[in-house]
Amino acid sequence: MTTKQATGVALKFFALYLLFNVLMVIPALIGLGYSINGSVGGPPSVLIRFGLPMIGICIGLVAIGLLWKTANSIIAKAAAHEEPVVNDLNTGSIMKIVFSCIGLYLTIEGLLSGLQVYVSACSYARDPSADLHLDVYLFIVPAVQFVLGCWLIAKPRQWVKAIRSIGEK
Repeated sequence: MTTKQATGVALKFFALYLLFNVLMVIPALIGLGYSINGSVGGPPSVLIRFGLPMIGICIGLVAIGLLWKTANSIIAKAAAHEEPVVNDLNTGSIMKIVFSCIGLYLTIEGLLSGLQVYVSACSYARDPSADLHLDVYLFIVPAVQFVLGCWLIAKPRQWVKAIRSIGEK
């Protein structure tokens, strides 16, 4: 398997991951629709209650479709220009791919967790007896996930060197 084919397969797995996350975040989007319209006063309208989740789902499905189409074109181009490869993927490049995938997971998970904490904070903000200081601490975990994920995506070679230096000692 060439590097391009491995990238295509990884993009397909990431598209499936996004699909599952889009399905899992629907309740948070519905809660956000209720909290936005409920904070203005009055019952939430059907447009906000169901329109906001539908917009989020549509954006997610478009991103998934584009990723899937890109993965298919990468795999097709790699198959059309396939040359005999003895060993295109070595341990270092596999580790870089794995660290980048973990970084993508942590980045997306941090963003989704941050959205859920924000929805919870908005719903508790309307309750005068709620402790708002706790909400600030709840933002720390998604922020750390997001920063660590971005670091894994940006510097996978640095992580590979660190793992190899630990293994050598």
